[in-house]
Amino acid sequence: MDQNDVYLLSVDGWVDSLHRVHIVIRTTNQDLVVNVWELNQETFETESEYTIAFDPLSNEGEVYLNVGPGFHLIEFTHNDENILSNQTWSNGLQSVSYTITTTKVTTEEGEEPWFPPNDEAKLWGSIIRWVLGFAMIVPAVFMFYKIRSTRAEGRRLGAVRERLKILTALLDSGSESPKQTRKTLVKSLEAVATLPWQSACDSWGIPDRTYSTEGTSLAIWKLDQRLSKDPESWPLLIGLHTPDETWEVTAFRFDAPHGSAWSVTNVEPRLLHQGEEIFIDTIAKGTMIFLTVELTGDGNQVDIELNGHVDGKPRGMRIPTTLSRFSEEE
Repeated sequence: MDQNDVYLLSVDGWVDSLHRVHIVIRTTNQDLVVNVWELNQETFETESEYTIAFDPLSNEGEVYLNVGPGFHLIEFTHNDENILSNQTWSNGLQSVSYTITTTKVTTEEGEEPWFPPNDEAKLWGSIIRWVLGFAMIVPAVFMFYKIRSTRAEGRRLGAVRERLKILTALLDSGSESPKQTRKTLVKSLEAVATLPWQSACDSWGIPDRTYSTEGTSLAIWKLDQRLSKDPESWPLLIGLHTPDETWEVTAFRFDAPHGSAWSVTNVEPRLLHQGEEIFIDTIAKGTMIFLTVELTGDGNQVDIELNGHVDGKPRGMRIPTTLSRFSEEE
């Protein structure tokens, strides 16, 4: 027995903001009457009332409201006020169907509320900024110090020749343990790489094998057996210099010409390795690296090759002379 339906229209926004609200009503019943009440938000009295007229072709009616944040009303009634006067409950009176669609566009935001911070918030904000700034500066300072110390160590090592013979002499004299000497060697790898290529090679001593192309150079040194972690492995020092080329998807391969395949058991600095290969990925132009490698296997010879891509094309270089683990005298 309802005679009207009333809906509350709520508009949200900042204080003093203005909104354009579009209300569309759709119905097939031409007896429906729709009124929109724009309310005063302080007294809730009606400021404006709009009656929506329906287009008989589209069965739609619409109205636009320019309002601020607050509440307004939409009322639906029947054109015939006496339609229910002679009706009783459950007599099957046909209902009136309709749909409501509302959209809102903010035409002016107004000033967003702002509250000044208190003194405690200012204090802690300043402390946090200093802490974050200091935390960001410390890694940069440490990196700068690390680079300078590495270069200084490189210059010191560059003044020493035949460094591998010196390490062997320390082991022979017993003044250092093999573990201590191995750590000294590993620490020297990065420092020596800061020197020019020829100076770096001279600091280690005469290489057992060298090979150069127009853009890449390789040098190999056999290390004292006592410098390996595994007493059964074969330790090697490898130098790589790429002054004019950038290698990508790069890997060292240690091929056994006789006996079973070699297996890489340890690499310093630590790099991914599997079987007889060490994966280095990308070696930028102008890069120099030194690696210590330990090989295990039952052979006494190894062929060393470098494979990868240069300028997007597959490239490989192989030291033409096989490296023997023991000299002919041994």
